[in-house]
Amino acid sequence: MCGVFGYVAKKWNEELASFFALMGFFLQHRGQENCGAAFSNGDYIEDIIKGYGLVSTVFNDKFLKSFRDFQPLIATGHTRYATAGSKSMRCAQPQWMDFLEGRRVVCSNGDLPLLDQERKCLEDKEVFLLSSRNRQGEIVMPNDAEIILKKISLLAEENGRNFTKAIRDFMLTTKGAYSTALTFHDKLYLFRDPYGFRPLVYGYWKNSWVFASESCAFHESEAKVEGEVKPGELIIFTLDGKIKKHQLVEPKRPGQRCPFEWIYFSRPDSRLFGIGEKEFFAFRYELGRKLYQEQPLEEGIVVGVPNSGIPAAKGFARGGNLNDKVLFVHTPYITRTFIEKEGHRERKSRLKYSLMPSLLSSLIGKIQTRQIKTPVKIIIVDDSIVRLTTLKVLVSMVIEEWSNLGGQKKDLEIHTRIPSPMIKAPCYYGIDTPTYDELIAANHSEKEIAQILGAASVRYLSIKGLNETLDNFARPFNQERNFCNACFTDRYPTEVEPRV
Repeated sequence: MCGVFGYVAKKWNEELASFFALMGFFLQHRGQENCGAAFSNGDYIEDIIKGYGLVSTVFNDKFLKSFRDFQPLIATGHTRYATAGSKSMRCAQPQWMDFLEGRRVVCSNGDLPLLDQERKCLEDKEVFLLSSRNRQGEIVMPNDAEIILKKISLLAEENGRNFTKAIRDFMLTTKGAYSTALTFHDKLYLFRDPYGFRPLVYGYWKNSWVFASESCAFHESEAKVEGEVKPGELIIFTLDGKIKKHQLVEPKRPGQRCPFEWIYFSRPDSRLFGIGEKEFFAFRYELGRKLYQEQPLEEGIVVGVPNSGIPAAKGFARGGNLNDKVLFVHTPYITRTFIEKEGHRERKSRLKYSLMPSLLSSLIGKIQTRQIKTPVKIIIVDDSIVRLTTLKVLVSMVIEEWSNLGGQKKDLEIHTRIPSPMIKAPCYYGIDTPTYDELIAANHSEKEIAQILGAASVRYLSIKGLNETLDNFARPFNQERNFCNACFTDRYPTEVEPRV
């Protein structure tokens, strides 16, 4: 998963520098390995800026000064966590190439499931891929953005340098997920794959067209979301402020929006479908209500895992008229554990979360004075379970703290409720779950997962329950549900190439 953002301006405005940097900050949750930017003053594209780490590290005072000095009329940015390609700077975005008529730059969100086939096809045509070789010269998985840039450039040469036709041919011949910004010195192309796996919205701020992976990046009150780039659509932005829309390929039916964006990944303040009046928070709240309908508990104290589990926890508590309490505290300066390398996740989860012991000590006191009956049920609601790392750490923290405070093991029951279906298959469209071995639900039943956790029960929302909730939210916006269920069903909408 990655974040793509930027603008095309009629004229330079000093505020564009801070607006652009803040777009990156507001999309930091979509990638924390590295970030980068490319910008043009209308005549040429300046040197590409890329660096490891967070937006605050890369978009520093030096960057902002050079940005303001250059006064770019077009800027594109990217926050990345790797799903394909190495972690090296070769694979960081933006990806770029120089041609006689100028530099071309690509920032993209998504993944191409047939990357190795695409690599071989390009190399057979003598197209060199920098990201497909490591320092030792060994072949590795290339970066999808480099594939996109170089394949479209090749197709453009075959179409008389007509990039509209080249992108159409790319859509017709390239399977996978891509919400992409292709930048030239004097214009910008936004396009989205025909399935619409990954979001891409655009709008207007002052004298500039702006775009981003999520609407939360349009943080200024004057910034307005115009809509989503449609699946199979190309929108061309030029420096005179005009846009041209081309439906290059008919959208696939059914479409394949990623439900993980809704369940977990997108910020809770991003708007549904880009133009809806409700935010993802409201959707996650309703998932919690639906979860209670399917997997109720008549009594217990509901605690959400911050931050993305909180809305569903509140919905679950409301559905059963249960108490909703705060137990876990999230440390905002520790990066998202889902997108951390294996081996670091458990340690980061320990650092990322702490407990508020007062809730547990209050319960123990009430048990000792016989104000409440035992066992006490604590219901932990998290947004989803992928590898089980975070939830396992949290359950163990509760058990340890309960014991440290003098509580008896027999007096505590921990239940977990998950407002998404069991994730049983890898994603090849932009989520970093490349093998079945990493997915706990691909190898264990609910009962077995509960035993691993040390919990009394683990229950998930059904696929039917998820789809019903999605339908309820899509219908008011005259949208079809059209969501990908591949990670829940192991049935993929396109051909995929398993990765090891």
